[in-house]
Amino acid sequence: MTFHFSLNNIFKHMKRIFLFLSLIGCLDSLLGQTTLAPGDIAFIAYQMSNPDQFAFVVLEDIQPNTSISFTDIGWNGSSFVTSLNESTCTWTATTLLAAGTVVSIDALGISNTGSTIGVLDGLHGTPGETGDQILAYTGPATNPTFIAGISSREWSNSIGSSSEDLSVLPNTLSNLNTALGLEVSIHFNNGRYIGCITAGNKSQLRREINHPMNWVQ
Repeated sequence: MTFHFSLNNIFKHMKRIFLFLSLIGCLDSLLGQTTLAPGDIAFIAYQMSNPDQFAFVVLEDIQPNTSISFTDIGWNGSSFVTSLNESTCTWTATTLLAAGTVVSIDALGISNTGSTIGVLDGLHGTPGETGDQILAYTGPATNPTFIAGISSREWSNSIGSSSEDLSVLPNTLSNLNTALGLEVSIHFNNGRYIGCITAGNKSQLRREINHPMNWVQ
């Protein structure tokens, strides 16, 4: 029996093998991502005076390669407002995160931007002098799926009226459940949750975390 080899045929087969392995890798990456819903994370601390920082707790197991965007740009009820001083960062999990895991993010500046777990891409922005908010979402900014929110003052109740320092609460989030507004007209620069983050089911925890009575300045 005689076998005939050619470099061209070998290279063709190698290219097919590499393409196949690349497709498998992409598929594994996509399948590994967690589809997050409102209330799957909750903010447990924020600091809106320099340095600009915040922390959130995972209330649902998060698979590697899952990404969440965080922005302090105001929402007007249908879209983000145009902003010159605010911006967005995207955080991506690099390992499996079990429910109860806390992630802290420092978004002061390019040299200091980072997270205690996972990787961060982009600058979060500058703190507002009269108020600010952080909205967490997945997907594109033009069609976001909101999963959590926090405001250092009351949410605006006027659809279409928002600014860099005041935001409408997205209608897919619920105050005192999947989002927190401090229900005051004045701005608190800093705040942190002082309750438990491990006792109770997800529904109970997010109601506890998103209640202003369980926060201190």
